[in-house]
Amino acid sequence: MKYKQDPDKYTLDQRQIGCRNSWSLQSYDINEAGQVFTYICDLGGLPHNEQLHWKQYNESPKAGISERAFRTDFKAEWDLSYEPLSELKFSLEELSKNKSDFWICRDKSLNSQLNYVVSNSIKEWSDEIQTLVKLVIEGLNYSYLKKVGQSLKCYNPNLGSIKLLGEILKTKGITTQELELIISPLEEMQFLRTKFSAHVSDTTENDQIRRKIINEYGSLKSHFRNLVKETDKSIKLLLELISEKF
Repeated sequence: MKYKQDPDKYTLDQRQIGCRNSWSLQSYDINEAGQVFTYICDLGGLPHNEQLHWKQYNESPKAGISERAFRTDFKAEWDLSYEPLSELKFSLEELSKNKSDFWICRDKSLNSQLNYVVSNSIKEWSDEIQTLVKLVIEGLNYSYLKKVGQSLKCYNPNLGSIKLLGEILKTKGITTQELELIISPLEEMQFLRTKFSAHVSDTTENDQIRRKIINEYGSLKSHFRNLVKETDKSIKLLLELISEKF
């Protein structure tokens, strides 16, 4: 958690953690039980205080190491399995590269800040959703969408970026099913960001939302991973359709 909370000091990616100008943990991953794990040999390379930090969270394994870690670290093979977070970041990079009028990354640091939820903390989960919204939704170019909407005569000044994008796609003849696949994940993350932002005080409603999510997905961790997966599908389909129709 402390690594996520201080992105200016720590660099956190899918398999490595680094402390600026100080140390780096060469390998870590998350197993099927949602536990973060690393290797003793890698922990041995950390400063003593950092080793003590890891030690205080040590617990018995509830599952073996991840399939990805076994494949890359022990079988010395490339991991070619689908990994939602990496795929989403790649999809957004392709969208920016090919359709920068539609979407562009407003803050490059968001790519490294966005990571999976690894605990059952509501704060960690809501913080990652905030980062996901900043990266994905705030990258939509409203000025360009407005121009396109006006040319298609579907612009409404009362619509935000997501709904305006939906109207544009609808006017362009996108099917209802395709529209749902693109817009739903964006609306969900925006909704959750609004409900769980720091200034919202309706804890009763938020608790109902949280319990509903856990009932459906089993945990906040699983929900966030699924949201990332659906967002990746959304961006991939959006890139495909706007390449054909715009």
